[in-house]
Amino acid sequence: MELKTARGLALLFIGNSHTYHHGVPEKVAALAAAEGFDPRVAQLTHGGWSLTKHLSEPEVLPNIRLGSYDYVILQERTHPFEERDAYLGAVAKLDAEIKKAGARTVIYMTWAPLDDPARQPSITSLQRESAKMTGAPLAEVGERLWQGEFPAREFFSDDGHHASDAGAAFAAKVIWETLKKEIGASERA
Repeated sequence: MELKTARGLALLFIGNSHTYHHGVPEKVAALAAAEGFDPRVAQLTHGGWSLTKHLSEPEVLPNIRLGSYDYVILQERTHPFEERDAYLGAVAKLDAEIKKAGARTVIYMTWAPLDDPARQPSITSLQRESAKMTGAPLAEVGERLWQGEFPAREFFSDDGHHASDAGAAFAAKVIWETLKKEIGASERA
Protein backbone atom coordinates (compact mmCIF):
# COMPACT_ATOMS: atom_id res chain seq x y z
CA MET A 1 0.00 0.00 0.00
CA GLU A 2 1.49 3.32 -1.03
CA LEU A 3 0.73 6.27 1.24
CA LYS A 4 1.45 9.96 0.77
CA THR A 5 4.69 11.03 2.41
CA ALA A 6 5.50 13.95 4.70
CA ARG A 7 1.85 14.22 5.66
CA GLY A 8 0.85 15.41 9.09
CA LEU A 9 -0.94 12.90 11.29
CA ALA A 10 -2.44 13.99 14.62
CA LEU A 11 -3.27 11.25 17.13
CA LEU A 12 -4.78 11.41 20.61
CA PHE A 13 -4.62 8.36 22.87
CA ILE A 14 -7.13 8.16 25.74
CA GLY A 15 -6.54 5.31 28.16
CA ASN A 16 -4.47 4.14 31.08
CA SER A 17 -1.25 2.29 31.85
CA HIS A 18 -1.84 -0.13 28.96
CA THR A 19 -1.29 2.90 26.74
CA TYR A 20 1.52 4.74 28.55
CA HIS A 21 3.49 1.78 29.92
CA HIS A 22 6.55 1.48 27.65
CA GLY A 23 5.31 4.33 25.44
CA VAL A 24 2.80 2.83 23.03
CA PRO A 25 1.91 6.29 21.56
CA GLU A 26 5.57 7.11 20.97
CA LYS A 27 6.10 3.72 19.32
CA VAL A 28 3.11 4.32 17.02
CA ALA A 29 4.56 7.75 16.15
CA ALA A 30 7.92 6.18 15.31
CA LEU A 31 6.24 3.66 12.99
CA ALA A 32 4.30 6.47 11.29
CA ALA A 33 7.45 8.58 10.90
CA ALA A 34 9.29 5.60 9.39
CA GLU A 35 6.64 5.57 6.65
CA GLY A 36 6.97 9.26 5.83
CA PHE A 37 4.35 10.80 8.11
CA ASP A 38 4.97 13.76 10.38
CA PRO A 39 3.10 12.54 13.47
CA ARG A 40 1.87 14.66 16.36
CA VAL A 41 0.87 12.46 19.27
CA ALA A 42 -0.83 13.39 22.54
CA GLN A 43 -2.16 11.25 25.33
CA LEU A 44 -4.61 11.55 28.18
CA THR A 45 -3.73 8.58 30.34
CA HIS A 46 -4.11 7.81 34.02
CA GLY A 47 -3.34 4.50 35.72
CA GLY A 48 -6.39 2.30 36.19
CA TRP A 49 -8.85 4.67 34.56
CA SER A 50 -11.81 3.50 32.51
CA LEU A 51 -13.26 5.50 29.65
CA THR A 52 -16.20 6.34 31.93
CA LYS A 53 -13.76 7.94 34.37
CA HIS A 54 -12.10 9.85 31.51
CA LEU A 55 -15.48 11.35 30.59
CA SER A 56 -15.64 12.96 34.04
CA GLU A 57 -12.17 14.50 33.58
CA PRO A 58 -12.42 18.16 32.53
CA GLU A 59 -9.50 17.94 30.09
CA VAL A 60 -10.86 15.19 27.83
CA LEU A 61 -13.72 16.78 25.87
CA PRO A 62 -11.95 20.13 25.27
CA ASN A 63 -8.88 18.23 24.08
CA ILE A 64 -10.96 16.26 21.60
CA ARG A 65 -12.82 19.38 20.44
CA LEU A 66 -9.81 21.67 20.08
CA GLY A 67 -6.92 19.32 19.31
CA SER A 68 -7.44 19.03 15.55
CA TYR A 69 -6.79 15.29 15.69
CA ASP A 70 -7.15 12.92 12.79
CA TYR A 71 -7.70 9.89 15.03
CA VAL A 72 -8.54 9.38 18.70
CA ILE A 73 -7.52 5.98 20.01
CA LEU A 74 -9.69 4.76 22.91
CA GLN A 75 -8.31 2.17 25.33
CA GLU A 76 -10.53 0.74 28.07
CA ARG A 77 -9.41 -0.50 31.47
CA THR A 78 -9.08 -4.27 31.32
CA HIS A 79 -8.16 -5.46 34.81
CA PRO A 80 -11.02 -5.31 35.71
CA PHE A 81 -12.93 -4.60 32.52
CA GLU A 82 -15.59 -1.89 32.78
CA GLU A 83 -19.20 -3.04 33.08
CA ARG A 84 -20.71 -3.55 29.60
CA ASP A 85 -23.34 -0.79 29.54
CA ALA A 86 -21.03 1.78 31.15
CA TYR A 87 -18.28 0.95 28.65
CA LEU A 88 -20.56 1.11 25.61
CA GLY A 89 -22.11 4.35 26.87
CA ALA A 90 -18.70 5.95 27.35
CA VAL A 91 -17.53 4.85 23.90
CA ALA A 92 -20.73 6.20 22.32
CA LYS A 93 -20.33 9.60 24.04
CA LEU A 94 -16.65 9.88 23.19
CA ASP A 95 -17.23 8.76 19.60
CA ALA A 96 -19.95 11.39 19.13
CA GLU A 97 -17.55 14.12 20.32
CA ILE A 98 -14.73 12.74 18.18
CA LYS A 99 -16.94 12.77 15.08
CA LYS A 100 -18.17 16.32 15.83
CA ALA A 101 -14.52 17.38 15.94
CA GLY A 102 -13.92 15.89 12.50
CA ALA A 103 -11.75 13.04 13.74
CA ARG A 104 -12.16 9.28 13.66
CA THR A 105 -12.35 6.88 16.59
CA VAL A 106 -10.10 3.82 16.81
CA ILE A 107 -10.71 1.18 19.48
CA TYR A 108 -7.52 -0.23 21.03
CA MET A 109 -8.30 -3.75 22.26
CA THR A 110 -6.32 -4.71 25.32
CA TRP A 111 -5.68 -8.20 26.65
CA ALA A 112 -6.53 -10.67 29.36
CA PRO A 113 -3.80 -11.12 31.99
CA LEU A 114 -1.10 -13.73 31.54
CA ASP A 115 -2.58 -15.96 34.25
CA ASP A 116 -6.15 -15.78 32.88
CA PRO A 117 -6.20 -15.91 29.05
CA ALA A 118 -9.73 -17.38 29.20
CA ARG A 119 -10.97 -13.81 29.80
CA GLN A 120 -9.92 -12.69 26.31
CA PRO A 121 -13.09 -13.83 24.47
CA SER A 122 -15.28 -11.57 26.62
CA ILE A 123 -12.90 -8.62 26.12
CA THR A 124 -12.79 -9.28 22.39
CA SER A 125 -16.56 -9.62 22.09
CA LEU A 126 -17.33 -6.39 23.92
CA GLN A 127 -14.71 -4.37 22.10
CA ARG A 128 -15.87 -5.74 18.74
CA GLU A 129 -19.39 -4.67 19.75
CA SER A 130 -18.16 -1.13 20.50
CA ALA A 131 -16.36 -0.96 17.15
CA LYS A 132 -19.45 -2.16 15.29
CA MET A 133 -21.68 0.28 17.23
CA THR A 134 -19.49 3.26 16.29
CA GLY A 135 -18.17 2.10 12.92
CA ALA A 136 -14.67 2.52 14.35
CA PRO A 137 -11.71 0.43 13.25
CA LEU A 138 -10.54 -2.02 15.91
CA ALA A 139 -6.87 -2.60 16.71
CA GLU A 140 -7.19 -6.18 17.97
CA VAL A 141 -4.02 -6.34 20.08
CA GLY A 142 -5.40 -8.70 22.74
CA GLU A 143 -7.06 -11.03 20.26
CA ARG A 144 -3.95 -11.25 18.10
CA LEU A 145 -1.77 -11.84 21.17
CA TRP A 146 -3.86 -14.76 22.39
CA GLN A 147 -4.18 -16.18 18.87
CA GLY A 148 -0.41 -16.64 18.98
CA GLU A 149 0.89 -13.81 16.81
CA PHE A 150 3.32 -12.86 19.58
CA PRO A 151 4.72 -15.08 22.35
CA ALA A 152 2.69 -14.38 25.52
CA ARG A 153 5.70 -14.86 27.82
CA GLU A 154 7.57 -12.16 25.92
CA PHE A 155 4.56 -9.88 25.66
CA PHE A 156 4.03 -9.34 29.39
CA SER A 157 6.01 -7.42 31.99
CA ASP A 158 6.83 -9.19 35.24
CA ASP A 159 3.43 -8.21 36.70
CA GLY A 160 1.59 -10.38 34.13
CA HIS A 161 -0.79 -7.51 33.30
CA HIS A 162 1.15 -4.81 31.47
CA ALA A 163 3.05 -5.20 28.24
CA SER A 164 6.82 -5.44 28.30
CA ASP A 165 8.77 -3.14 26.02
CA ALA A 166 8.57 -5.84 23.31
CA GLY A 167 4.85 -6.27 24.02
CA ALA A 168 4.28 -2.52 23.73
CA ALA A 169 6.09 -2.62 20.38
CA PHE A 170 3.71 -5.38 19.25
CA ALA A 171 0.71 -3.32 20.45
CA ALA A 172 2.02 -0.27 18.59
CA LYS A 173 2.52 -2.36 15.44
CA VAL A 174 -1.09 -3.58 15.55
CA ILE A 175 -2.40 -0.06 16.18
CA TRP A 176 -0.28 1.35 13.35
CA GLU A 177 -1.41 -1.40 10.96
CA THR A 178 -5.02 -0.52 11.83
CA LEU A 179 -4.40 3.21 11.34
CA LYS A 180 -2.50 2.67 8.08
CA LYS A 181 -5.34 0.59 6.68
CA GLU A 182 -7.81 3.29 7.68
CA ILE A 183 -5.67 6.08 6.21
CA GLY A 184 -5.34 4.15 2.96
CA ALA A 185 -9.09 3.59 2.78
CA SER A 186 -9.88 7.27 3.39
CA GLU A 187 -7.36 8.36 0.74
CA ARG A 188 -8.94 6.02 -1.82
CA ALA A 189 -12.46 7.33 -1.02
